Amino acid sequence: MKKNETYIISNPRSNTALITSISKIFLNKQGAKKVIERVYFDTFDWKLYKNGYSLFRCENSYKLMDLKSEAICIEQIITKSNVPKFWWDFPNDRLRNSLKKTIDLRALIRTVKTEIVQKFIRILNKDEKTVAKLSLNSVYLIENKKKKLLTNQLKVIQVKGYPKPFRRVCNHLANYNLEIEQRPLPLLAFEGAGHRFDCYTLKINERLSPVLNINVALKKVLKYSLEIIKINESGIKHDLDTEFLHEFRIAIRKTRSTLSQIKDIFPTQIVNQVKNDFSTIGHFTNYLRDLDVYLLKEKEYLAKLPKELQTGLSPLFDYLSVERKKEHQQVLKFLESDFYSQAIKSWAVFLNSSNVSSSNDVPDGNYTALKVANKSKEKA
Repeated sequence: MKKNETYIISNPRSNTALITSISKIFLNKQGAKKVIERVYFDTFDWKLYKNGYSLFRCENSYKLMDLKSEAICIEQIITKSNVPKFWWDFPNDRLRNSLKKTIDLRALIRTVKTEIVQKFIRILNKDEKTVAKLSLNSVYLIENKKKKLLTNQLKVIQVKGYPKPFRRVCNHLANYNLEIEQRPLPLLAFEGAGHRFDCYTLKINERLSPVLNINVALKKVLKYSLEIIKINESGIKHDLDTEFLHEFRIAIRKTRSTLSQIKDIFPTQIVNQVKNDFSTIGHFTNYLRDLDVYLLKEKEYLAKLPKELQTGLSPLFDYLSVERKKEHQQVLKFLESDFYSQAIKSWAVFLNSSNVSSSNDVPDGNYTALKVANKSKEKA
């Protein structure tokens, strides 16, 4: 059974008529208007949203919401001077554990800010006990200090133990042919800000036809890996979390592996050049990734020692932290170098070219994707 119902008020002027009609039928008490600010957080790849949750800050309180029911699962008060970035930054064990399962090593990034102008109306019985609640909400998106109205809503909330008054109010509102809002408030805010949730995944999300020319199909696969590389560059440069470098390196390895496994499609000279360039890129980021892994496993290493010996590892991890800062600067310089820029640019130019070679150097260049796949199986 539903615990609340949300209606879209397309014409704000109808608010007065609705409230007047409710007041004629239901004993009620109206509260004062209040303004609520919410700042929403999620990971770069929307792990919370994809798992059915939303995390937002309201004043000093962080709240984890179940998107399906819009119920608050866990709430944690944290001072503004201590803004959490990772799951381990939250002091509450329940919230820490829930976020750990969902976001893992990803950092929380501010996604959107909203302002809700809210007015509550309490529906009373003859004993003046609250038996249902109404919430009139005007929701605004805050961007660059500017406000944009997202929606006007009327929400009916069931009070525990009083299902009949809730149904009576909903039945009354049905006479006004109001559209029921199916989307939770965080989703309205994300969509209003232009966020997309399907734009990043390590696996290519396009289904390739088996009769597609192998040259075209392979370019599509490799172009997707190149996009992953480019997308993760910014996260590496801003040092948002360690997963940006990790997934950057995965895309580098996938490119080299694909070119090694599927041969005789592209000219040998181009293939060898890309494999060499990407080998250099992978090699140059090895040390930073090693340092990330060591530092991420600090607690795991400490747990292997008796408590009285754990402090002996502190100088080592202090040293690794300093080394990581230095190495991160080196990787930044490398990503801004002419070598890296030219390697990525020349590879992109080739992948975006429309020519399908039929030279002797690429004997399989005009086969279909299915034929090359079957040929690879035979060789295996």
